[in-house]
Formats: sequence, structure tokens, C-alpha cells
Amino acid sequence: MARQTFNRRVTTLDSGKQVTDPTNAPAVESENARFDQIGPLRKANLAINLAAVALTAGGVDADAPVNIVAGRAGEIVGIAYGFSAAIAAGGAPAAPLPATVNGPAKGDLFSIASGGAQAAVLNETAGDVTSGPSKGAITFQEGDLLSVAITTNGTFAPTTDDVQAYLLVRWAA
Repeated sequence: MARQTFNRRVTTLDSGKQVTDPTNAPAVESENARFDQIGPLRKANLAINLAAVALTAGGVDADAPVNIVAGRAGEIVGIAYGFSAAIAAGGAPAAPLPATVNGPAKGDLFSIASGGAQAAVLNETAGDVTSGPSKGAITFQEGDLLSVAITTNGTFAPTTDDVQAYLLVRWAA
């Protein structure tokens, strides 16, 4: 009689003695094992009336890239973000943060209203997606350019606010 436990196979002989042999058990990968956080993507000193301005990858220098190249296919399932100060004015939505794939926004999925938290994680499973695709979120292919954009309205405040965001992705198997 043999039974498998972790990376060992235990065999009971007719004499009652148990023999343990190491085995190379197959890898078991869960869907959650493919989650990753991509970033940071940043924009300093947010102004009023920004129209889908891409956040920069890494730093906030003028020559910093605005995209991150996807190393393999997957899907964007959320955005983790933080403002340097709470949004004081601008109504709802004061600062939409849509994910972008190869330039255009892929749905206005993540909207932050004035008075909102300085930092949060927005994802489709927590029920805070305001529009766009639901389960399965935003798909992308290897080599696609990923980013986050921000839009502000005419009453957005404070204009000294900085934002930092990370894309939450699930890589394809």
C-alpha cells in the first residue's frame, strides 16, 4: 500500500514496515500565484482640466517613460493608488484613473471622488468598478504598452496633489 504526502511517498510493506521515498511532486499553481503589481506610475502636481494624461513609469521627470511593456499576456484586474493629500474638491468623479493598453483608456474603470481616501485598492472583485468590463477585466498581450491615465475637472483641488498608482495584473497561464 502506498500513499503520497507532500514530496514523499510512503509505502507500507507486508511486514508492516514503512518505507519513505522522496518524490518530485508536480507543481500545483493556483490562479492567485500569477498576480503581480506593476509600477509605480506617477504624476506630480496635478492640475485642473487634465485630459487623460498618462502617468510616468518610475519617476516624474519630463523624459520618464509613460508605459510599461508587458512581458507576457494577462489581464488588468485592479489599480492600487495613493494621493499625497486627500482630494478636497472636484465632485464625483474628481479624478478618474483608467488603465490604458497601447495608448487609449480601456474603460473609465476606477473613479475617485472628492473627499475620497488618499490611498486604496480598486478592483473588480471588491465591487468598486464604476463601468467597463467586469470579471476578466482588461486583457493585454505580450509586448503591449500598459499605463494609467488621469483626468481632472475644472474644480479639482488641491493642485499640489501627487498621485502614484500600480497596475494589479493576473498573468496568463
